[in-house]
Amino acid sequence: MSSLLKFFALLALLIVINHPIFSQSTKKQDWSLVKQDGETKVYTRSNKISKIKEVRIKTRMDVDFDHLLNLLTQVEDYDKWVFKSRNPAVLKEVGENEMYYFVESDFPFPLSDRDMIIHSKQSLDPVSKIYTSKSVAVPDYLPKKKKMVRMPMLESYWRVWPLEDGRVEIDYRAVADPGGKLPAWLINMAITQGPTKTMRNLEKLAKDTAPRPSSTVADK
Repeated sequence: MSSLLKFFALLALLIVINHPIFSQSTKKQDWSLVKQDGETKVYTRSNKISKIKEVRIKTRMDVDFDHLLNLLTQVEDYDKWVFKSRNPAVLKEVGENEMYYFVESDFPFPLSDRDMIIHSKQSLDPVSKIYTSKSVAVPDYLPKKKKMVRMPMLESYWRVWPLEDGRVEIDYRAVADPGGKLPAWLINMAITQGPTKTMRNLEKLAKDTAPRPSSTVADK
């Protein structure tokens, strides 16, 4: 059961999405802090659209801003830092900042694995340097696969910006329905257990793969 709980704790971290659920529920209930690990804070709140709670993660990372944005937009590398994800692939690019992509999720036995098709849009304000990414699951974009459960709903929103001290601040919100017959109470119980792990994976990858400044040897 512990592996199942850890997985659902990170379901909401798989992709980036936008939906009216965020704007409609903003005035109806405040966020509740449920976990803190260093500068990473995890919040949840209920809403009137779904029995599954929304999750919000606010954190700061000591990483290069431009390199972090590159990781967030490289779908093919999601399996390097997003917990239990596999076979991520871009299905269609719609302009420079919009795409459809596919990703699978490895669920613990005896549950069936899940897959998702996501429509994502990104933007970067040239003045404020605030990056936003909004996406929504489109489960009917492709036919369903055998022995795989198509996730019917996943919505998330990233807001990322550089700080004056050189670090990066992240504000992430999401809500997800893994489909199948899993009860909402189980998902809600697990959704707070592991979000920090995916964020730490992202931070570690950003540090490990950051471009190193080229050195030059002065002529003697």
